[in-house]
Amino acid sequence: MPDFKSIKHQVVQLPAFNNPKKTKTIVFDLDETLIHCVDDAETDNPDVVIPITFSDDPEPVMAGINIRPHIYDCLEIANKYF
Repeated sequence: MPDFKSIKHQVVQLPAFNNPKKTKTIVFDLDETLIHCVDDAETDNPDVVIPITFSDDPEPVMAGINIRPHIYDCLEIANKYF
């Protein structure tokens, strides 16, 4: 197990509760749940293309991402309860 100092930069700050009746937090897995990464950003017609830079290569890789259907509706409904 890594020590906390080495992973402290990965801590996620959740927003303050906006409703005292909401006592639970829901966490979605980002990839394959909310979005889906495409194999080829140039030919697969993704919804969004973002540059990803790897430490050993100064040239960014263009990553294509598709946003899952109905995810905005899902998040709005989940926000009412979580």
